[in-house]
Amino acid sequence: MPTAIVTGANSGIANAFAQILVKEVSIFTSLIKNILTGLQGYKVIAADVNTDGPIKELGCEVIKLDISSTEDIQASKQKVGDQPIDLLLNIAGTPF
Repeated sequence: MPTAIVTGANSGIANAFAQILVKEVSIFTSLIKNILTGLQGYKVIAADVNTDGPIKELGCEVIKLDISSTEDIQASKQKVGDQPIDLLLNIAGTPF
């Protein structure tokens, strides 16, 4: 199953992208499955420094990830495992 990770998914455009991936991609891949057998939808992982708030309502796996924290990076790597990351939307960061 392809894996998509969206960073900064607790708010703003990253949250909107994660919502689209969770809802629309699963619907789209369901339609495609009827045409191409064996195709699977995305496993969506939402990541943010804070895992409270809107990120909890996405309906996907949520991981705490502060890219300046070695511990968070290692913990996230363990949660993702050896599976390849097929789509990375790195939208985390402070607006300026």
